[in-house]
Amino acid sequence: MRDRLRISDLYEIRNEKREKEKLIRLYMGAFGDYPKLKGLFKEERAFDAALEALLRFYVNYDLTYGKAFSLDENMDEAVCIMEFEAVQGYSDRRCKDAGCFSEEYLSAMSRLTDEEQRQWKETMEEIDRQEKRLTFPEPYFYVDFVAVKKGLQGEGHGSALMKKLTDNSDRENMPIMLFTNTEDDIRFYEKLGFRKVAVTRSEKYRFENTYMFYMPRPIRK
Repeated sequence: MRDRLRISDLYEIRNEKREKEKLIRLYMGAFGDYPKLKGLFKEERAFDAALEALLRFYVNYDLTYGKAFSLDENMDEAVCIMEFEAVQGYSDRRCKDAGCFSEEYLSAMSRLTDEEQRQWKETMEEIDRQEKRLTFPEPYFYVDFVAVKKGLQGEGHGSALMKKLTDNSDRENMPIMLFTNTEDDIRFYEKLGFRKVAVTRSEKYRFENTYMFYMPRPIRK
């Protein structure tokens, strides 16, 4: 069966320790204001530990059931992408099989107090509950964790990377779904052809997810 996630003119990040750690370091530097955690963890210590735990958990899942790409082997920017079946098939068993509960993840979680761990888990559970109330047209590619290295943001890296994904979407005639959290990000994706389709809000933990879709465009022959 043809691999619809294979994008030959991008660098595919390998699911092995060295590149995975480089990817997580990139994300840690780029997501210093991650909205879903910033409102919850005021102390830098707690925020950093919670962010690392979140990234280690989901990067393991994304690399096991999908792929991650960068413009080149320097990995100054990155994105994870999966087919919709991997999102719909999310379960505790699949998370364990993907190594989401790794030693590194547990080490990051151990830097949180018991109360902070409870809040972290409640936040993740609330996100899951909110998403289960939404329905999206299937099939689609799901894009996760688009980031550019701090210091290089605003230079076109993110746009160039996402343009490769939308070009692949056009070739495969497959929509792309993602969610984002800030007005700046919404405008960024709208310039690439994405449109808002749903919004979820958490009053308790003070975050908002805006879900966006890119619909493939016919390729001119």
